[in-house]
Amino acid sequence: MKQKRKEYEMRNREKIRERDRKYRVDYNIKNKDRISNYRKKYWSSEKGKEVWRKKKAKRRELGYIPLMNNILPEEIPIQWHHINNLFVIPIPKEFHQNNLGLKHKEICNKWIEKYYNINLKKLLEE
Repeated sequence: MKQKRKEYEMRNREKIRERDRKYRVDYNIKNKDRISNYRKKYWSSEKGKEVWRKKKAKRRELGYIPLMNNILPEEIPIQWHHINNLFVIPIPKEFHQNNLGLKHKEICNKWIEKYYNINLKKLLEE
């Protein structure tokens, strides 16, 4: 039975692809609002935001491995700062955005060492 199905699929590959493509296009047209609402809801969720950050880091050829959970209070919005090309640590969003430029990584890493009491050089050597 499986062999006959496989042979059928091989003979009618283009026909099946066209049928599936037409179904997907029709489905997307009929459910445009539902799909749009789902995407908005997903990308606004914490999981969606996390996926977006990882996606951006990958595009920039950076890793995205959190070294620690967010220990800051909930009222303080955070951003994830790359301490090197692989690891990230949460820091306050306002501080992170106000220290851009050529010395961004050095300034943020000094703040992390002071606030979290972490020796980044020693941590990254191990």
